Amino acid sequence: MEIFQQNDLYGLKNNCGEVIISPQYREFYPFSCGLACVQHDNYQYAYITEENKAIVRFGEYIWLDHKFICGYARVIKYSLLEDKQYWGIINTMGFIVVPCEYDNIWTLKEKYLDNLKAFKNSKECIINLRKADKKIVLDGLKYIRTYTIDEFKAEFNVSRIFVRVNPNNVVVFYFGTNIGVVSNDSYMLNPVISIVCNSNGKVFCLLHNKENIGKKQVRQAIHISKTRQTRYYPRDYDSSNEYNKYVEESRLDAFEGDESNYWNID
Repeated sequence: MEIFQQNDLYGLKNNCGEVIISPQYREFYPFSCGLACVQHDNYQYAYITEENKAIVRFGEYIWLDHKFICGYARVIKYSLLEDKQYWGIINTMGFIVVPCEYDNIWTLKEKYLDNLKAFKNSKECIINLRKADKKIVLDGLKYIRTYTIDEFKAEFNVSRIFVRVNPNNVVVFYFGTNIGVVSNDSYMLNPVISIVCNSNGKVFCLLHNKENIGKKQVRQAIHISKTRQTRYYPRDYDSSNEYNKYVEESRLDAFEGDESNYWNID
């Protein structure tokens, strides 16, 4: 990718020299973690993708870091009522990781992510991003290797995979003493497990539909209600009748009103 200038505005070309974002920005900073910081003619900042989609919208913050560090960037919100600015930290999906309530947050550096100096109410304090960011970011995904279910169980020496809802109503899967992430693929009719790396550099296992291999961003499966919930993983079936029965049953509550229940993949 190449950032280029024309008539005092910046755009983006691909590796073949084709214009994929026409010149339209006053400032256009290099991509980091799959996003680029840009400024439009109203002097507002945003983070965009290579498809020119704003992940962090223009005007949402009065200022933001010009690049992500390990999937994090500082942002500033302005309180008109207090006539004061507040610092916070976001991830590459635009979600707030550290609330905008600090007087200042020092520059993000990889070696200090667990010991980041900040000021709140004029008092010095420390931010530990490793504890503050408890969610796994399903963005900027790179697929290291993908297994069928049988291949995965053989490779990692497990006989069963358990799918459960954790205390935060997030659907996860367990194999041995390990935990993996389940993507929100609705009816998972062709499931596979991929070892992936996200924009934060975290490596983990992702259960998803085979058709979504290579998808850079997915959503994590959430258990929304006890009455309507997709069964995220099919049981083994031996005939078309059993398969059709599974598809019909998957429209029902997978937990049958009891979130402590679980099903397993033999």
